[in-house]
Amino acid sequence: VFHELAEDAANHHERIDRRGYFRGLSGEALTPAARLLAVADVADALMSARPYRDAMPVERVIAHLHEGRGTQFCPDCVDAMAATIEKGV
Repeated sequence: VFHELAEDAANHHERIDRRGYFRGLSGEALTPAARLLAVADVADALMSARPYRDAMPVERVIAHLHEGRGTQFCPDCVDAMAATIEKGV
């Protein structure tokens, strides 16, 4: 079980269009968990304040996720994350 989780975590910078890193995997090669982690990682990073910038407003985070829908991110995962963010969960 931990091996699968480690693989998903290692793949969270992959993109469904094969332009991610570090392996350049296609969307078909990514598990649902890895696809969701990719979206969650970006959403969390954008919504969190950093020393060099403030947290991004929710509307901009959702817009950014939608820009990557179908190329960077799995469309279903973007839709699920956007719905979750909008609900304030």
